[in-house]
Amino acid sequence: MHTPGPWKVFSEGNDLWVTNSKGNKGLCSLPKKGDRSMDNANLMAAAPDLLEALEDMCGVWRTVCDTNGHDPDHMCQYTKAMKLIGKIKKGTQ
Repeated sequence: MHTPGPWKVFSEGNDLWVTNSKGNKGLCSLPKKGDRSMDNANLMAAAPDLLEALEDMCGVWRTVCDTNGHDPDHMCQYTKAMKLIGKIKKGTQ
């Protein structure tokens, strides 16, 4: 199981740190290099929220498909999302 969110980013010296919401648990660090360092750190920090949103969306998707019929395009996207969720949670169940 991953560290519960929310996660946040803070800067210290030449590094960016992704931490839990209390800031006392370093989840990862990356060097401040180039223009994309902060964007990458923010994407990492958003991971728990993105996972929760994807799981919620899949639940809604499934309900809509069960009610209105299964569109092949929607099922392809649903299957892709569920595989990603499985990959993220692999070994945690």
